[in-house]
Amino acid sequence: MKKTLLLFTLVFGIISMSSAQISKESYRKYMKKPVEPSQSKVDYAKRDIKLPNNNDNPKTYVERIVIGDSPNAFSIIHSEQRPLSFDWLNNTNDFSLQMVFEGDPESYSEISQKGTIVSAYSEEGQTWDESFLTQSSDFITNPSAVFINPNESDEHEDFYSILVGQDSINEEWSNTAFVSSQINNNNNYQESIYNWESENDWARSSMTFKDGEAYIFGQDFENMGDYGKNQGLKHYRGTTNNPESGYDWEINTINPDWLIDPDEGFAYALYTTWSAWSNDGSIGYMWMIGVTNESYEYGVYQPQVFYTTNKGDSWNEIELNLEDHWALTEYLQPWIDENGNPGTVRPSFLNGDRDFPGIVDYQGKLHIVANVYGSTKGDVLNPADSNWVEPDALGGHLFEFTISPNGLQDIYFISKLNTRVSTNMFGNLGYDHRLQMGKENGECYYAVTWIDDVISGADSLINPDIFGASLCLGGGEIYIKNFTENTLYEGFYFYPYLAENIYIDSWDHELRLPITTSVSPEQWANNNPSEPVSHFYVEGAGLYFDYHCCVDYIKENITIAFNFTISQNTPNPFSGETKIEITSMFQEPKEVSIEITDLLGHTVYQSFEGKMEEAKEVSINASDLKPGVYFYTICVGDECLSKKMIVE
Repeated sequence: MKKTLLLFTLVFGIISMSSAQISKESYRKYMKKPVEPSQSKVDYAKRDIKLPNNNDNPKTYVERIVIGDSPNAFSIIHSEQRPLSFDWLNNTNDFSLQMVFEGDPESYSEISQKGTIVSAYSEEGQTWDESFLTQSSDFITNPSAVFINPNESDEHEDFYSILVGQDSINEEWSNTAFVSSQINNNNNYQESIYNWESENDWARSSMTFKDGEAYIFGQDFENMGDYGKNQGLKHYRGTTNNPESGYDWEINTINPDWLIDPDEGFAYALYTTWSAWSNDGSIGYMWMIGVTNESYEYGVYQPQVFYTTNKGDSWNEIELNLEDHWALTEYLQPWIDENGNPGTVRPSFLNGDRDFPGIVDYQGKLHIVANVYGSTKGDVLNPADSNWVEPDALGGHLFEFTISPNGLQDIYFISKLNTRVSTNMFGNLGYDHRLQMGKENGECYYAVTWIDDVISGADSLINPDIFGASLCLGGGEIYIKNFTENTLYEGFYFYPYLAENIYIDSWDHELRLPITTSVSPEQWANNNPSEPVSHFYVEGAGLYFDYHCCVDYIKENITIAFNFTISQNTPNPFSGETKIEITSMFQEPKEVSIEITDLLGHTVYQSFEGKMEEAKEVSINASDLKPGVYFYTICVGDECLSKKMIVE
């Protein structure tokens, strides 16, 4: 279902919910009730802590740089938000960072009331400047944003912030605010408001900007007592001909065939939509954790994944079977039926973290990282008698799931977590392991970060450090590192956010990871999430990478000189026939061949086109290909070039 949003004059707000449809007892463990700052004035017991790390010579691998302050912690509790954005200044080696957050009126003279969003931006993360988004009487929170440079400028003032957040008008949480604003230029400020179709209709997940378009994702569902039904995945797509004129937004919605409790009528599903896109926007994925009628035979809660090759105009479902994969059977216990008989190993994605981020690589494959457990007892249709998390499992295990439109490709073990999710830390908020993912521009390297205690076996996540792992998609080892151990603020890194884009620092031979963290040790000791909290940039977080492990991956922008060129196939995507232009600079005729491979590297089409001299046009018919993403490789003589194409 597709809808288009109309432009209005806007303002801002929030709701904080996220839940699973299981038994009432288990349900409450995974539910975060709506919390508004005005309703959260509670006295919490202060905590005794040792501040800071008293090592005489702490190893300062990272430095915390103050970004700004929010009036409370309620708008930073959702890890699926993307408030941190990264881009490059044009014609320089400098990068730009932006973090958006609800500004604290007591910290900024420019803010007269709560609900104003601060766009803090910085070059290299050192000094942060603020730009304030216009407000009237409204209130926005849970902001996600991207920082874009549409004119390829080397000046921050030419950057734009595209922001989405939950909006309260007349003290009612019933709208989503879409904002496009040039930094420090309110003349180029546009607002639009989307009126919710239900009280659970919000967008805040996986904000990104691809191929000139802005995307954000959300969900919608109907209340059924303490439960929900008719969970829908929503994709919001923003387009423009001129950033000064703002963005027009349309909505694409998917309603999976969820497994429904026949007596109660609620769906077996979580409420958060996750997504990931290729850099060129040619393929995108979105997913929600749950059980559908089609996936029930595979066992427990798992990602229900959909993909698009036409920028979200239509979405196709991917069939996944995650049972008994060798990487899972090595670490997880088997499912046990009601009679105590062991069965298959079924990775249960239902856990206290609810973090299931992903990235798309250069081949168009999706990589989801999740903290999973084995389902140890019972049946998904009888959750009240089931045990979804082993009592001694502590934090569970981190796995990476590689998925293509054709299904599951592989699973890799990353790490075992030392601690359980905290449910009673920092007032009543708690915090989880906070999985985040980012990738470098070549789409060959990705990183995942999380927080955990260094003390193995701790019952609850209390003193978190930031951990990270990097993986080259061309092969090689998974490198794991604790960035913050033995630093000044060891054990006090709360609510981190990792930017979608990471980068290679060739000088230090590292992948650099732009990361923020919120809540200072003093604020944590005060233990009151309704009081102001601070945000920090964590400078210097890096992971080792191997230059040589990605040398074989396909590059579409090849820097060495070739004696011929090929065009992008036109039209693209295509469903009938597409054409490719070849131009030769060879001094003599050369043989021409075409090979098409799918995302898995399988050859699906070959053609020999004879010899060519200066120019040649070749045609490819879609009747020979299934819908999907492909690479076409054209060789002239001994030289070959590759590009990506899409069959609808």
